[in-house]
Amino acid sequence: MTSPLVTSSSTFGQNGREFFFATVPGVSCADALNLASASLSSVEDLLGQLVQIKESCHVAFAIRALASQAKALIDSSVTAFELAEVPAPQNKTSPACGAEVSA
Repeated sequence: MTSPLVTSSSTFGQNGREFFFATVPGVSCADALNLASASLSSVEDLLGQLVQIKESCHVAFAIRALASQAKALIDSSVTAFELAEVPAPQNKTSPACGAEVSA
């Protein structure tokens, strides 16, 4: 049985030296990536609106916040993927085929 890939904490929304948002560690990476995709979809929609309106500072701020959130969600999943890619220790001889395995 394999364990699910889960997120680590990733901060975003920086105000000077402080961050005022963070992703929740332990959320499944699939959920985090789905949320990031939804955030980026909202960014795409807001960018379309930005082109059509003249007063755009509020929309620009919303785009920046959503893009930061999406980046943090993706960043919080990266560690789990990196750890999953670390090769497991292997015996010198594979029990499955009897072939030599280099360390």
